[in-house]
Amino acid sequence: MAEGCQPHEERLFDRPSLRTKTGDEVTALIKRGLTLANEVEARLHAQINRPTPAPPDPLVNQPQHQPENTGLGRATQLQTDLPLPTIPLQGEEAQQNPWAMVWLQRGLQKFGQGDYQGAGDNFKQALQKQPSLAIAHNALAGALYHQEKFLEAVVIYHQALDHDPDNAQIYCNLGSTLYQLQDFDEATIAFQQALQLDLYLAQAYYGLGLAYYRSGFYEESIIAYEQAIHLNDHHAESFVGLGIALYYLGDYQEASLSFRQAMQLDPRYIQLHMMFQDFLYPSPSG
Repeated sequence: MAEGCQPHEERLFDRPSLRTKTGDEVTALIKRGLTLANEVEARLHAQINRPTPAPPDPLVNQPQHQPENTGLGRATQLQTDLPLPTIPLQGEEAQQNPWAMVWLQRGLQKFGQGDYQGAGDNFKQALQKQPSLAIAHNALAGALYHQEKFLEAVVIYHQALDHDPDNAQIYCNLGSTLYQLQDFDEATIAFQQALQLDLYLAQAYYGLGLAYYRSGFYEESIIAYEQAIHLNDHHAESFVGLGIALYYLGDYQEASLSFRQAMQLDPRYIQLHMMFQDFLYPSPSG
């Protein structure tokens, strides 16, 4: 699912030979490495509670021509969630270097705790051990994304794709990051590339719908949202995006149905649905 970061120089480390170790021994090695990583980090700097930046929600464009004398304008400015970068753990690749796996697992723990700076530091350590580890590049870019360092994330996502060019999820993550930079044309290309690799990636269709909408391609946006809903009919934001695109094209009844479905899936959209009903059926006193 994107900087001025320079690739880390590869350093040589003494590594135990996997050929002479059983699976249990490798597992024990990773556990010892995690303990060691904790001790090393504690010595390097004291742990601090870093603020967790909320995932930024891009504003959906407000239609230029709105019905007059309604409060619907506010509804079309609602915040729509992007498909946030995900970090699939591909064990086969990560096991190539157990020490890289140690730092990767450590980073994933911190990522799950919302410590994105700390997670990024550990992902960088993993890449020092194994610079070709695409999952670590992807994870590092995800940590940068959550710190709103989008330009840096774009660079790292491209590095991930250099090592894993057929990974649909990385393209989707790249598209989300380019969208945050308001580079909607490139975001569209990234989401399309993700779908060429995986036709069943619902979040890529959703991201494509957002990018099309922001580029002014409303009919294409509707098609993308409908595909996202076909694959995941429990994603409220896809119904919201579909409703807004339909509203812009003047199909108010279908838009109303989409907003209603979004409300049923997520109570955050009750107000949106009610505002739209007020627009469709204004009270006599209004």
